[in-house]
Amino acid sequence: MKNKKLFYVIFLSSTVLWFAASTAASEPSAATVRIKAGAYEPFTDSNGNVWQPDQGFEGGATIERNPELEIDGTKDPELFLSEHYAMDSFSCKIPNGKYIAKLYFAETFEGINGPGERVFSYNVQGHEFKDFDIWAKAGGPERAYIETVPVEVNNGEFRIVFTSQIENPAINAIEIIPKTAAETSKPSAATVRIKAGAYEPFTDSNGNVWQPDQGFEGGATIDRDPELDIAGTKDPELFLSEHYAMDSFSCKIPNGKYIVKLYFAETFEGIYGPGERVFSFNVQGHEFKDFDIWAKAGGPERAYIETVPVEVTNGEFRIVFTTQIENPEINAIEIIPQTATDKSADVSEPAAGQNMPTLKDVFKDYFLIGGALNRGVVTGRDPNAAAIAEKQFSTATAENDMKWQLIHPQLNRYNWEPADSFMEFCEKNNMFPIGHCLVWHGQTPRWVFRDDSGNTLTRDALLARMKDHIMTVVGRYKGRIKGWDVVNEALAEDGKLGSRSQWLRIIGEGSEDKQYDFIENAFRWAHEADPDAELYYNDYNLESSKAKCNGAVAIVKHLKSKGIRIDGVGIQLHSGLSYPSIEGLEYAITSLADTGVKVMITELDIRTRTRGYRGADISRINRESTSDSNAENEQTQQRLAEKYAELFSVFVKHKKDISRVTFWGVYDATSWIGGSPLLFDRNCQPKQAFDAVIKVVQDDN
Repeated sequence: MKNKKLFYVIFLSSTVLWFAASTAASEPSAATVRIKAGAYEPFTDSNGNVWQPDQGFEGGATIERNPELEIDGTKDPELFLSEHYAMDSFSCKIPNGKYIAKLYFAETFEGINGPGERVFSYNVQGHEFKDFDIWAKAGGPERAYIETVPVEVNNGEFRIVFTSQIENPAINAIEIIPKTAAETSKPSAATVRIKAGAYEPFTDSNGNVWQPDQGFEGGATIDRDPELDIAGTKDPELFLSEHYAMDSFSCKIPNGKYIVKLYFAETFEGIYGPGERVFSFNVQGHEFKDFDIWAKAGGPERAYIETVPVEVTNGEFRIVFTTQIENPEINAIEIIPQTATDKSADVSEPAAGQNMPTLKDVFKDYFLIGGALNRGVVTGRDPNAAAIAEKQFSTATAENDMKWQLIHPQLNRYNWEPADSFMEFCEKNNMFPIGHCLVWHGQTPRWVFRDDSGNTLTRDALLARMKDHIMTVVGRYKGRIKGWDVVNEALAEDGKLGSRSQWLRIIGEGSEDKQYDFIENAFRWAHEADPDAELYYNDYNLESSKAKCNGAVAIVKHLKSKGIRIDGVGIQLHSGLSYPSIEGLEYAITSLADTGVKVMITELDIRTRTRGYRGADISRINRESTSDSNAENEQTQQRLAEKYAELFSVFVKHKKDISRVTFWGVYDATSWIGGSPLLFDRNCQPKQAFDAVIKVVQDDN
């Protein structure tokens, strides 16, 4: 079906701005799916295509290879430097239709020494590939091979099933390309930009054109002195005209979701302080009461931008203003479609460019507050996330780049560059840096537990390997990393040490007096490597399982009885809209604090999906398993805000015991889970939840 052209009719009047779109309907279209298996962040290839991080796999584990490894036969060797292995299947939801599936492979495991040593089978949408040998297909190790399969999807799901034969199956990337990519024909909306009080268009520093004053009911306009200096903006001229004493603003726009930005600055010489201009306004059902520009901006002649996510369902956007003390006034209005690709005045630095409260300032008298930072944040590849972190956070945790498989991928090789970038970012921005993590059963390469012959290491050999790793990593960052998650997730839900941990099985299982040996030695050696660093135990579900919390208490007491330093316990707090209970959270905080250590909230997020597994086992959780089609709707966002407010009320109540609160990510697109888990949305805009968290402190004062 040929697409009809899209037409916009724009009619300008003194009261209404019309945006109308018409188009013929067309069939649903499919986008190309690109997944970089084993990756933790998006990857852009040499053609500019963006590959999404690891998702869609059932079972197995991930690993990243030496970034200096050379992969032959490809323009994009980095695409082959991470993998998902030992998986049972891969699946994703896509529209029915015909596709070309490309499966990307390279044999990079140092334990495979020739053809026939890794053989597996897989089935791609009914196409069977038996006795598949990457080495044989590619013609050797470290060589790219791409298997291309034409497929048809007729039940809304693309699926690959893997079967192990000799060694585990492994894959580097998956690409699913519609055979005939249909052009989209859904009505689209343009960004609306109005410079209130202006008589002619204005072009800002990003090249965006703002239309002159229109759409207001009532009131009057005024221009200010062009030499007036407006602080806190790249575009001071935007704030040098205003519409005041108006009853409302409205414009006709297509139905859909938008980000609305309202621009204010107090420039009237008759206002001498806060409280002298107070008014209320309602933006598409979002109420703002007792609004004081001076108080919001922190003084006169300072820019302040109020950001509001809205949904239009009747073809009209509307703001209603109510006078309280002095007249309402506004300098500019921007209405941005949430799917817009055009560059608005603040999109390049969303939360950082706005005059809004900062978490680190609001909570400075309570506890440190921060987030887990991935490689894209600290290297500047994700400047929006970096801007949020720089402005909002007083502490940061290395999300992945200090885990064993990334920082120490091979026996005699360390990969320092990503972790060094994390340190440099923290030091540049005066953040309290947390190293995560030294000893964990997850994301630890298999070679750690094996000798040169592939046999399981002895207890003494594994202890020696652990000591070498801890002394080397902690020693490198001595005096710079302020706190280390020394041991991560050692407990099962019953409060006993988890038997699936090879650290426990090899070093301490089967002997009551040795069960804590791997934990003892990890803390002892970390302290030896840096006597000034704080040392923590970190785990999930401590707030929902009293038995598990009691197990953490037992670890603290055991270490203290041996005279071994432990400074704190991290409650990860991967939460949901309906959990944890206040009782369970307070039990965990007070029980751990009673042992004399600090309590920290270390991996905070809130799952908006209301079904499924509630824990944080990485073998059971990913973006797809926690996706939520209702995550962005107003009811969900309201519940998210209420749950965050509830949790932070507990943190504030127990501020004498809590030293740090860390979100697991910066904004939703950087989260390890789907849905809407953090305070900033996928456009890097603060949500209702952000305001709810700030309000907890305002109410406390």
